[in-house]
Amino acid sequence: MKSREAQEQEIVIQWCNLQSCKCKELELIYHIPNGGKRNAREAASLKRQGVKSGVPDLHLPVPKNGYNSLYIEMKVNKNKCSENQNKWISKLLE
Repeated sequence: MKSREAQEQEIVIQWCNLQSCKCKELELIYHIPNGGKRNAREAASLKRQGVKSGVPDLHLPVPKNGYNSLYIEMKVNKNKCSENQNKWISKLLE
């Protein structure tokens, strides 16, 4: 069964896909699959490949209004960002 956060993220992506006829840039949004449970070998391999803990869930690499791009960290209900997620968000805001 999918998590509520995964369901909400699918809705965001579906909305972007529907709106891309009006705003072509929305076609560029993508998911950064850093989360999820993995075995130790796979996790170590992904880390060597550059996966970094805390990177936001979605990225829209389109510069607008003085910003370089948009990162979105999905949270539902009362879920809070992890320490690593807060560090990434702070770095991205610099």
